Amino acid sequence: MSPAIAEEPQAAQDVLKVRFLAERSVEPKGFIQWSILELALQKSGRPFDLDLSTLPTAPDRTAMNLTIYGDEGNVMWGAPRPNREIETLVVHVPLLRGMFQYWLIWAKKDEIDRFAQIRTAEDLAQFSVLQGPKWSTIPGFQKHSISVVEGDFANMPDMLASGRADLMPYSAIGTLGMFNGREEELGVAPLPNVMLIWPGEHFLMVDRNNQDLHDALKEGLLRAFEDGSHAELLRTHPESKNAFRGINLDAINLIYLENPYMTPAAQAAIDEYAVSPAEVFGAKTIN
Repeated sequence: MSPAIAEEPQAAQDVLKVRFLAERSVEPKGFIQWSILELALQKSGRPFDLDLSTLPTAPDRTAMNLTIYGDEGNVMWGAPRPNREIETLVVHVPLLRGMFQYWLIWAKKDEIDRFAQIRTAEDLAQFSVLQGPKWSTIPGFQKHSISVVEGDFANMPDMLASGRADLMPYSAIGTLGMFNGREEELGVAPLPNVMLIWPGEHFLMVDRNNQDLHDALKEGLLRAFEDGSHAELLRTHPESKNAFRGINLDAINLIYLENPYMTPAAQAAIDEYAVSPAEVFGAKTIN
């Protein structure tokens, strides 16, 4: 009998050091995107160390800083732009599976009747809208001569309540987290009969020199899609679980905006992985 040959011990996997580089002035750990990032790492099967980067950044330099900071700031999320496809490794799997495109339009409750006739982008051009600094949505509004007021993300709900702008469009998934339960206190509500469709999404973006992290995140996201854990997270997370409650997507009026920053690779990923709200939340679908 031949002597038994001992198996080589399996090499321990390197721990993925993940440092999220925030471009917002608020705590990102409460956002659905943070929970999806964490889920992707869990589903990757790799050991990981996830935390916030302590390094400074700004909205227009975040992608560039990913490469400069290396392991101390190596992942972010955001909407696709051509420069980000060059400056980072974009994980071409949409974090919200195409549902980021559904935007509520918020207003002061006591002024909602003012906006009852809004049906088109031209109607919207009679009013000002509040958006974050340098957001990818801004050119879409400006193309229709809609006046845009830019404000710091954390201050936008208070700016709307104080009348700094007439309206505040933002994605249905995420808006409730933005207000942190202060809708009643601020006296604001979404317009009941109209939504925006903005053809955009959020993607993870990684330091260009960290292909290992890119691949682990992509594999983890796809596994979460396949085993249903991503959909379950959307159904239970505070930012997303009530996103489409009470909204009849068949009956509501939809205003479509352009997104000049959309890249072919991002659009292809949305086309491949997008699902309807009905598939996740049971909301009625758009015809």
